[in-house]
Amino acid sequence: MNSKKVIFIINLLQDVNILRPLIYMASQDLNHPTELIVTNGFCNRDTDQKWRNEISKIVADTKSLVFWVKDDFDGYKALEGKAGMVFAASESDLSAHAPTHNLFKMAPSGLVKVTLQHGFECVGFMQSKQHIIAHGENITFGADVVCGWSELEYLTSMAETQKNKLLITGPTSAIQVPKKAAMKHYGVICENLHSVRLSASGDLKVGFMEMFQNFCVQLNKRKARVVLRPHPGGQYVLKHNVEIPSNVELNNEPMYKVDLSQYAYGVSAPSSVLIDMILANIPVAVWSDDDGIMDIGNYRGLAQVSNVQDLLEFTQDASRNPGKYIERQHAFLKRSGLKTDPKFVYQQYRSLIESGTKVTSLPSLDTELAEHVERVMFVANDYIPTLQLSFIKPLEELFENGSVVSDLITEKYLKEMFPKSMSGALACQALQSKLEKFKPTIIVFCRYSGPNAVFIRLWAKQHNIPVIFHIDDDLLHVPISLGQAKFKAHNSPNRLKTVRYLLDNSDLVYCSTKPLADRFRFLGVQSPIHIADLYCSGELIVPAVNKAITKIGYMGFDHADDLETVINSVVKIMTVNETLIFELFGSIPKPKVLDQFGSRVITIPPVRDYKEFLRSFAEREWDIGICPLAITDFNVLKANTKWVEYTALGIAVVATKSTVYDDCIGDEAGILAAKELDWIESLQLLINNPNKRFEIVKTAQMKLENEYSLEMLQEQVLEVFDIAKVNRNKNCSNG
Repeated sequence: MNSKKVIFIINLLQDVNILRPLIYMASQDLNHPTELIVTNGFCNRDTDQKWRNEISKIVADTKSLVFWVKDDFDGYKALEGKAGMVFAASESDLSAHAPTHNLFKMAPSGLVKVTLQHGFECVGFMQSKQHIIAHGENITFGADVVCGWSELEYLTSMAETQKNKLLITGPTSAIQVPKKAAMKHYGVICENLHSVRLSASGDLKVGFMEMFQNFCVQLNKRKARVVLRPHPGGQYVLKHNVEIPSNVELNNEPMYKVDLSQYAYGVSAPSSVLIDMILANIPVAVWSDDDGIMDIGNYRGLAQVSNVQDLLEFTQDASRNPGKYIERQHAFLKRSGLKTDPKFVYQQYRSLIESGTKVTSLPSLDTELAEHVERVMFVANDYIPTLQLSFIKPLEELFENGSVVSDLITEKYLKEMFPKSMSGALACQALQSKLEKFKPTIIVFCRYSGPNAVFIRLWAKQHNIPVIFHIDDDLLHVPISLGQAKFKAHNSPNRLKTVRYLLDNSDLVYCSTKPLADRFRFLGVQSPIHIADLYCSGELIVPAVNKAITKIGYMGFDHADDLETVINSVVKIMTVNETLIFELFGSIPKPKVLDQFGSRVITIPPVRDYKEFLRSFAEREWDIGICPLAITDFNVLKANTKWVEYTALGIAVVATKSTVYDDCIGDEAGILAAKELDWIESLQLLINNPNKRFEIVKTAQMKLENEYSLEMLQEQVLEVFDIAKVNRNKNCSNG
């Protein structure tokens, strides 16, 4: 596992476009763990979350971990203790770049810091007069390496102290080719009105917009159209609600989604988009004001327009004679010294990343030995009974002999440690540290619906660690019958989103029952599904004893609707059998109708630790245990846990017919009841006939030992681990 990472800081909206090809290169071509640190400033600028959606797409493709940092301290913690490389697309000692510059100053020594030239005219690299007026000169970087688009002689604004940092790479856009689009026969005008180029020497924005509006009027007379492209970061025409003529089509897509070669021509005030359009081989003109105030010296040699007449003449001529413009643009590129050959640019960045992430040390002996140990990281909302039943109990022997080790991440832990932001950068950094320290060979989400599932899953993908989602209920459709609190909690949008994400993005969904698996297949779950033969195992704790019946009971957690289906039967049995005791074990509320029996009805609070639960349960010495289930879509998917636990404790079972209990209770391992009369007759039969109860328990316990043994469940869990690993390897080989 390579501990060196490639980290990308995203602060300005346009940073996404600049860094995107390097994120893909580092992750997909070089197979390095990649991380994104996204600043609060970025989130504030991304008002419609358009760029956040782009980040989500990048993450899905590259398995990058994302840290959403709210301040410098969050950013520092996200970098703390890490080695490798950290890239910034906009970093300098200017105030606008403070978030990235500060993080570079705080970055640990194990990280090589890299700043990218992010535009043709770029502060600290090559500045126009307006840049100098607005920002001054002698701009410095916090980086160790500064990636420039051309040789030093062309980077006329680079401070003397920064020149030794220069690595000539060319622009990342050279290796980011959009898909070809259908050809259109009109041109594109790009607005860059937020730039200091149009404000440092007076307000030139009005002149540009007047030209554009008049141009659209002239085009409309010919029933012609034009495309207007706002700057990705500035978005001037949108933010200022500039009225757009009816014959104008807005293109506000990221540049990597735009095929500029589809346009007949392109026009912009000084901006790097001019270089993009030149590389797309379309005729290009640079706009300057009529008075020549704006400095366009760095674009000398390109066609120039200043007013609507110039623009009309250029667009008409460019449409008729594109070749003459393209020829002069090629000459401009040659004079500019720009490195735009895709092979050169790709190799320069690839070599840089490879050198900064090179691993020189060999794995230690401890690491090699550790590969023979299964290391399981469990993730659950808490130390829940399902986790204890389905994994901790069957693997306990292996934990003791050291062939399996485990650790646990819980939502409860995150809430206690990070109460203000369980999904924030600090929480994610803590999770990453925990995972990397433990070095899991497999990750098991057990009924998990809490925060950071995506972060943990992406970490697992980065390190090729298989992920299992173990689920024993349809957590996408928890009914209100389980209680208002559970209904509200399970149906919160964030929890539903987490459950669905894990169902669709795990290497294996491990289902407790076949009906539950069938339900998820019907719902279109994307991950492979494995059905458990056993949900929980049972060990004989209290052998069957032939004795008089004195106590019956129900064990449950908030399942009031289930108990309600048989409460009338319980009342009648308690009325007829005047010495009979009825107990409720768990969080199930006592129905008021039972108050009439006074001290003969006993409630026992829940015990969360499973071993202690079984010990306490055994002490109750029940003779008969009831397993009522309301016939609902939710309940038909449930497992037969109660039968297993009752049987292990020497308790005879009466359960609802036509449910999960039909299979386990077959062959006289209990009694099935459908109607109220069935329940009354079944319970009374066992009360009147201790021998019958004794025989049922013996039969059930024999079945428990033969079909529900701890060894069988252990074997099943290990098989599930192996299936998940095979699936992960298949996913890797398929890309």
